[in-house]
Amino acid sequence: MLNFQSHGGQPVIINSDIYEICLSRNRISFFEDSTARLNIGDISKGDGQTFLFNESSADDLENENLTSAYWLKFYLVNKSDHPFRVEIFDFDIDQISFFTKGPSGEFIECKAGYAEAFDDRQIRHKNVSFYLSLTKDKETCIYMRFYSSRKNVLEPIIRSYDRIIEYSLNEYMLFGIFYGLIY
Repeated sequence: MLNFQSHGGQPVIINSDIYEICLSRNRISFFEDSTARLNIGDISKGDGQTFLFNESSADDLENENLTSAYWLKFYLVNKSDHPFRVEIFDFDIDQISFFTKGPSGEFIECKAGYAEAFDDRQIRHKNVSFYLSLTKDKETCIYMRFYSSRKNVLEPIIRSYDRIIEYSLNEYMLFGIFYGLIY
């Protein structure tokens, strides 16, 4: 039996039969940084007890205040042998930082977003995506920081690589038909 840390919410379990999981409402907690100046060291002190992360009751978690940064926190447990990644559909978010802990316990940051150079993205795709490096049967805490000058939906999705390939092929096939009809 797995022993989960006490953090006020149950981790999302990723099984081999999982195709995609939308991380919204009760699966994710958020914190509004009204200063937009806090960093991962500030946010992660005391595992989120210094800053109160709240569960979202909204249908969609949005950045209501355009001068604030929004932090998301969620826990994952990988019970699968398949690789997964985190994807955000809203492609025009200015800045997104994705934080996971490295082998020495330090946080590793990956950046993406509309205001960042496309070539600097971890995965070069129109949708912002990040690789998930998850140890099997171990709980992993993920932090994400969003800042945008436009209203956006802050809803990460965990996808298997099979789902990513299927989705991308269907999307580009439909784009091809659409643009072919216009031309």
